[in-house]
Amino acid sequence: MKGKKTQIIRDYLFNGNGSEMAKKLKLSNNKISMVLKGEQKLSVEAIGILLTEYKVDPNWLFDNDEESPLKFVKVEEPERKYIELLERHAQAMEKLAEYQNSKIDQLKKSGTSSNIQQ
Repeated sequence: MKGKKTQIIRDYLFNGNGSEMAKKLKLSNNKISMVLKGEQKLSVEAIGILLTEYKVDPNWLFDNDEESPLKFVKVEEPERKYIELLERHAQAMEKLAEYQNSKIDQLKKSGTSSNIQQ
């Protein structure tokens, strides 16, 4: 990965702020400056952070096209569906709790509260 790609990453992900980029990628300001100039390469740890936390597409990161726009890994559809299912489950559990509480209140009001364990 060359300096041009790190400049694109800095500009897009860190609003052009090299110090912020260095901090988030766990690098010194001097190191990030040298990387941005193309004099050094990013550390394995910094690359790992870009891939895992920022979802930068590894194919984009390591291709030789210095002019291509920044690309991200797409979130897989099954992952989205899983999140939606969890949200729907949580909503259903809330509704169930509301229903159960309303039934308990009805039983208390009808005078059969002795059957309800406190």
